[in-house]
Amino acid sequence: MANIHVDEEITLRWPVMADADEMFALIAANRTYLARWLPWAPDHTVKKEREWVEGRIQANVDGTGSPPLLIYQGAMVGLTGVTSKDPLNKSCTLGYFLAEAYQGRGIVTRACRGVLSYAFDTLGMNGVQISANPENTRSLAIPRRLGFVYEGNVREVELLNGRFQDSVSYSMLASEWAKLRSIEG
Repeated sequence: MANIHVDEEITLRWPVMADADEMFALIAANRTYLARWLPWAPDHTVKKEREWVEGRIQANVDGTGSPPLLIYQGAMVGLTGVTSKDPLNKSCTLGYFLAEAYQGRGIVTRACRGVLSYAFDTLGMNGVQISANPENTRSLAIPRRLGFVYEGNVREVELLNGRFQDSVSYSMLASEWAKLRSIEG
C-alpha cells in the first residue's frame, strides 16, 4: 500500500527494516517523556523495535494498517496510524506519539487528518477511536481539535509505571468525517 502525503511538510511512510535503528534512537532519546504515557516505552529494546517493524511490513502486505512513520520536513519525528483494526465491525483505533522537541506545531493533528482519510476512504472503516491518559492534555487535544466525540472514561484500563491508569476515549464516525470534510471544503 502507498505512503500518505499529508502536505508539503508531512508524509506518513511504511517502514523498512533499515528504519528500526533510527526509530529506536528516536524512542531512546524521548524515553523519559514517552514513559509518562506509554507502557511499552521504559523497556523498549532494539530487538522489540525490529519485531515491530517486521509487523508493520507485514501489515502493509496484508493491508491491515496505515503507514506509521511520521516524517516531518524529511526527519522521522514520531509515529501515527491505525494501531488496531476490527474488520468485521469496520472500526479501528488511531494512536500517535511525537518527539517532544517537535510538539506544539500542529504536526500530529495534520498527520491524523491524513490517517483519518486513509481509515475511512481506503480501509473502509465506519468508526475510529482515540484514547489517552486523562493527564496527557497534549494528546487529548488532538481528537478535540479534529472534531471527535467524547465517549467517556475507561477506569484503570492501562498499567503504567506500576499503577493502573484511566483512559479517556473519543470517537469519530465515517458520516461525521464526511460532514466535516464537506464543511472544510
